[in-house]
Amino acid sequence: MIDLKNWRRDSTVFLFTIFCLFLSILIREDYARQEERGVTFSRLWEFQVEETTNLTASIAILTQPICDAERVYFASENGTFYALDIASGEKVWEFTAGSPVRQSGTLGDDSLFVATSGMEALSLDLLTGNLRWRRKLDGEIFTPLIFDRGALYLGFSRYIACLRASDGEEIWRFETGGEVHVPPLIEGEYLYGGSDDGFLYALTPRVGRLRWKFFTSGKIGGAPLLFDGTLFVGSYDNYIYALHPDSGKLKWKKITGGDVNCRPIGWEKRVFVASLDNFLYCLQVKNGYLSYRFSLPYRLYHSPIISKDLLFLVPLSDTLMVIDPRNGEQVRGFTASSLITSPPGMSPDEGKLFLGTNKGLLIALKK
Repeated sequence: MIDLKNWRRDSTVFLFTIFCLFLSILIREDYARQEERGVTFSRLWEFQVEETTNLTASIAILTQPICDAERVYFASENGTFYALDIASGEKVWEFTAGSPVRQSGTLGDDSLFVATSGMEALSLDLLTGNLRWRRKLDGEIFTPLIFDRGALYLGFSRYIACLRASDGEEIWRFETGGEVHVPPLIEGEYLYGGSDDGFLYALTPRVGRLRWKFFTSGKIGGAPLLFDGTLFVGSYDNYIYALHPDSGKLKWKKITGGDVNCRPIGWEKRVFVASLDNFLYCLQVKNGYLSYRFSLPYRLYHSPIISKDLLFLVPLSDTLMVIDPRNGEQVRGFTASSLITSPPGMSPDEGKLFLGTNKGLLIALKK
């Protein structure tokens, strides 16, 4: 005769064992998928900026680290630029500008172009860090220097301007109705630049002639984005605008719960918009319909970056967050020893990630 009590107990144990085995397989497969997608991090190396003898000078790294195949370039707020070996973190050269640096550098053909708060634009030799030229402007430079086909474009004071990359001589300037705090975008026949006067301007890059302008009711909060045939720009009036790039005519606009303060990011028919309401919005490029929004623990002051179908963002905290852009789920993160103050930088092969902190520490992570 069958012992029903023992049979039920044994059956329960057997089924529970099968369930645990099945669950462990799912967990291993999910972990393997995460490994394949590159969301685990290992710390490659760290570089510590030296303390300055000037007690009022900060060594915080505020600028986005930029890379070529061999080196990573960045600056600390105390005015020193560094070139490090991208594999080892060993210092190759450094250059002291003499003024605080709060704007990211830009790579040219064989130069690093940088701006200081001392109203100076500089060109440094990429190999040696030696100064090639230095030009002082008649206003504070608020944006990085954007290199394109032998010219540099920037925002300073109330102007969008163009300098010759070979010697820093001014080619043209265009006056706006407010200070220019966001870097211009050069795409095809147009330069798109925003101003605190609430206008987005479309200029001809060669001579700076106005082609059209579009008005928002707040200052332009971040650099524009041209993606999938649409020009996107955010404003401190809480809206993200989608425009026709050739005419500046409105396609659609979407309101958020706060000022739109960062450059939008495009990915697979979607555009990602950060707002000071502490949400990241995922919108459809075609019509602005909301796919989802991701709640941020703190405000986001740097634009996210996308690499290999992953979204990397740094709210005002010590944590790098990694988001799946398809559904807005957080995949993984990395916590530094202090506040992360730089936008994340990425190596050309997208295998390394770089973060700067308020303590002058540059962290290299392997994805």
